[in-house]
Amino acid sequence: MGRLKNTVLNIELKPKKRKDVKIFWEHSRDPQLKELFPFEDISLDEAYDIFDRHLSDESSYFERSIYVNGGYVGDIWCYSIDEKNREGYLSIVIFDKNYWDKGVGTEATKQFLKIVFKKYHLDSIKAYTYQSNIRSLKCCEKVGFKISKTFKKDGVTSHLLSIRKSDFLLLFNEERSSGSGSSI
Repeated sequence: MGRLKNTVLNIELKPKKRKDVKIFWEHSRDPQLKELFPFEDISLDEAYDIFDRHLSDESSYFERSIYVNGGYVGDIWCYSIDEKNREGYLSIVIFDKNYWDKGVGTEATKQFLKIVFKKYHLDSIKAYTYQSNIRSLKCCEKVGFKISKTFKKDGVTSHLLSIRKSDFLLLFNEERSSGSGSSI
């Protein structure tokens, strides 16, 4: 749960639906969002094709739509999921600016990491963020990510962050996997 001016925010992660693709695609055109996240410049049809490919059982991609009080506000996903090397990569976009700086990204990331660490055999998850994207950096750090590398690409300074499953479990007092269905 997050808070917005004394209002409790009900933050839910739901499977992405086809109708969400167009909404997300439209928001990905926003110049302010483009400064914060490296959106691919693709057509709506290409966005639908990508969505369809990600539904495949062989996909190395897992995604959820973020809803706050019943309204769709963003997406969070894990990509390049590699259970052999036990790692994956995380991205999150809160496109509804009314929910920036309200704890939505942090809570969604915490919920999502619980799901991903339970669903996949991963030891760590990594995330890239632009150095200038302070919200993203703070969100990652609040759930336990640490900067492991800073680099410059195409004139933009970015960070690679990572979190180990064991550190996440300790940070949020989650049960360690013991064979029961309720632990991660």
